[in-house]
Amino acid sequence: MKIAVVTPVPWLPRAWSLDLNLWLDPLREAGHAVEVVGPLGSEPAGASRFRGVTTESLEASGFWCGLRYDLALVYTWMGRPALLRAMRSAGTAVVAVGDTDGQLGVRCHPVAQLQRMWLGQRTLGRRLRAGCYWLKRYWFLYRREDAEVVAALALAAATLVPTATARAALRPLLQRAGREDLAAKLVVVPHLISPAILSAPVARERGPLVVALGRWDDEQKAAPLLAATLELFLARQAIVQVVIMGGGGAAHFGPLARRHPGLQYLGRVPHPEVGAHLARAQVCLITSRWESFHLAGHELLCLGGTLVGPGVIPLPDVCGAGPFGTMSASRHPARLAAALESELRAWRSGQRDPVRIAAYWRQRLATRAAVEAVLRLGAREANLVA
Repeated sequence: MKIAVVTPVPWLPRAWSLDLNLWLDPLREAGHAVEVVGPLGSEPAGASRFRGVTTESLEASGFWCGLRYDLALVYTWMGRPALLRAMRSAGTAVVAVGDTDGQLGVRCHPVAQLQRMWLGQRTLGRRLRAGCYWLKRYWFLYRREDAEVVAALALAAATLVPTATARAALRPLLQRAGREDLAAKLVVVPHLISPAILSAPVARERGPLVVALGRWDDEQKAAPLLAATLELFLARQAIVQVVIMGGGGAAHFGPLARRHPGLQYLGRVPHPEVGAHLARAQVCLITSRWESFHLAGHELLCLGGTLVGPGVIPLPDVCGAGPFGTMSASRHPARLAAALESELRAWRSGQRDPVRIAAYWRQRLATRAAVEAVLRLGAREANLVA
């Protein structure tokens, strides 16, 4: 097949933790002709075939008619119906990548929507304006916003969401719109994991090491909560080592590291170095306010570690699948510290088996399974298979 991987916004390495090559390489190895289509000047690293276009071209059916793709894997983030409509009119089968936690619809998830709008602003004035706009959305704009999500779902052959919890969270929006039938188009396909992680040796013996990763200058990652949790935890657990990775955290974690010698804040580190720390860790501590999918946390699962955090995606899916972590009852630092202590006790008492943990998650997150699912969905839509 001739396949396009479409990114309607620039794919910036520091802005996105996802690696498009994890889709491109296995599709090419399977014998398909694959190229990336995206805005001019935004070629992703490693994309050997890239077609740069204007935003206007992306939403023009004539542009897609001339290219004649059999299948397109399109990052839509649960929107972009104009783009999907143009591709469908050209006869291209479309599988959309939702990359969402499912908390869409200001009437369905009002608190989550307000939190994201509020925290995305740096000054009080901007936050107050964001709150006013949230009210406008809640009372007047919600129908149009919901209709865009519904239209995008209807136009795609399938929309990939990374967790079952995200899929469930989208149901209220579909119910409100009277389109519960579209739930069948929501297919749970986790984000792809690097082959280097999936094939790495699994250390059965590992010391009490806790890791945390994130863009710590982003309010989503809740650096102050992580610092407060570790302050309480390390005051009682001096023998445990903690490694924090990711830029923007010096103000939060520098003073903490000076008070607790067992804690290291490394800042931004190359991905191979991240993998080396994950390979010897027992636990990844997550304090995010929201996540569509915690990539580093799932990489740790594939290396035999476990997760600790509040009941934010992906913790319900992970902890509901087996003995793969501990969820905190709330986002309070004391509750998170207690959950971390509980998980480390499980490790000390032999209740966590790295080899079994890695085997389960490597099978669940196998790249081949995800790619085959996308090809199946696209082929069914394009009538390329019976």
